[in-house]
Amino acid sequence: MSSLRERLFPPAAADDSQISSRSAGRVRLREFSTWPIAARAVFATMLLSVLAILVVETFLSTAISDALYELRRDRSLEQSETMRGTLVSDLEPLVGMSVNERQDVIISFMEGVTAGDPKVFKGLAVIPVGPTPGDAVTNNGALTAFMNAEFERELDAANDQFVYRSIEYVEHGVSGPAILVGTTIDVAGAGRYRLLMLYSVSQEQETLDRVNAILVIGGAVLVLLFFLVSLVISRIVTTPLKRAARAVDHISENDLDYRLIIQGGDDLARMGTSFNNMAASLQSTITELVELSELEKRFVSDVSHELRTPFTTIKMAAAMLEMEKESFTPSGKRSLELLREQVARFEALIADLLEISRHEAGTVELEAKPTSLAGLVDEQVEQLTPIAREYDADIRVHHLSEDTVGEMDSRRIERIVRNLLTNAIEHGSGGVIDVRTAARGSTLALTVQDFGAGLSPQEAQRVFDRFWRAAPSRTHTLGGTGLGLAIAQEDAEAHGGLLEAWGVKGETAVFRLLLPRTPGEKLAAAPLALVRPVEKGDTE
Repeated sequence: MSSLRERLFPPAAADDSQISSRSAGRVRLREFSTWPIAARAVFATMLLSVLAILVVETFLSTAISDALYELRRDRSLEQSETMRGTLVSDLEPLVGMSVNERQDVIISFMEGVTAGDPKVFKGLAVIPVGPTPGDAVTNNGALTAFMNAEFERELDAANDQFVYRSIEYVEHGVSGPAILVGTTIDVAGAGRYRLLMLYSVSQEQETLDRVNAILVIGGAVLVLLFFLVSLVISRIVTTPLKRAARAVDHISENDLDYRLIIQGGDDLARMGTSFNNMAASLQSTITELVELSELEKRFVSDVSHELRTPFTTIKMAAAMLEMEKESFTPSGKRSLELLREQVARFEALIADLLEISRHEAGTVELEAKPTSLAGLVDEQVEQLTPIAREYDADIRVHHLSEDTVGEMDSRRIERIVRNLLTNAIEHGSGGVIDVRTAARGSTLALTVQDFGAGLSPQEAQRVFDRFWRAAPSRTHTLGGTGLGLAIAQEDAEAHGGLLEAWGVKGETAVFRLLLPRTPGEKLAAAPLALVRPVEKGDTE
């Protein structure tokens, strides 16, 4: 709030120590965006409200202060004009009179003037100027102290006009604002005088103080009201949002029947209606997908089981034909060889379909026992060495850790290793196949890298999809069903492990298997990197 004292005496500029102390006292709000939305809304509302109230109250206080000051100034000038006219009229008949007679008239004039309001009028001084003889006459000795060279120059420049200035006046040890009014009186034959008058502004200051107190109290009441209003508004806005958040939590926990209660018809109600429609649509879609998934699982299981009976008959017929193959013509023998290959492929497909149905039904049971991953790899490499030679593949095995023993279902891990090796042999274009095993803490790792057709980033993401092939037209000579890698990934996840792929198209493909030493245990840092150099024969 401004005051008449500040209006009359502007405060001095703050020094560096004051500025630094104020800066040190400021509250720094950090991470404002992490506050609850209700707290942010209330804080922002209160901050803006306080700023608005301060601006309005400062404006009102300043306007009232200026009005009171101007009113006191105008009244002081009017009173000063009256006193000057009275003094001039008293001095004009004294032409040719003595100094003592003029002094007596001035003293008499001064005694008559002091009969005014003592709370406002604080003093009067008549000071001879230049050659005018006589002493200064005043009823307040402090007045002559304000007559300095600067003020005299202003009086001389103003001629017979009034000059006023704001001063600080001390009375009985208490200072207060006041207005000093001065003018020059030049009476022919009576002399030249300075007329000084002092008017207190304490009454106006008291009025302003009361007005400021009322403004402060009113501002505090408004701040409290704004706080209550902001609380109510934030509650109105955030309550539906909290309900929506609870609804999202319910839906994320598979409680798809949960719905918002709609009240009213405003924007928030429309949001709730849209949310309920979305939840209903999501529930319907998920229900359809679940039904389709169950139907797919049932279909795969039923088909794989139903195929076993005709397949057994076909297999027996093929065995009987195999016994009579010596009597066949060359074309018949070739047909029998093709039949034998397709029967083996058909048998592998049925086995894979049955395995997939077990995984989807959640009936997979691990027969885990302590097994060396390095030992399993060596066994599979030895079994596949003849096939690798046919493809001119050079399988190089590197066991980077001595202890690769863990609890695992050896049959399933063997199947993973065999799938990875046959895949590398078939797509490695007859070159080096880099196989590595390692262990770190509770995690075992196997990588198989070939340097043939390679994999693009998009293909690496889809390589474990069922029946997906990077090149559908490409011939698969090792009897793959398109389910091997999908089953391998399921076997790895059944152990709590991870099977991943990475590659560079036309240069390399890398598959990495990570297994915990105990099924279900959390995987630690990977002992082997998935992203590897594309140069053949590089070591870790």
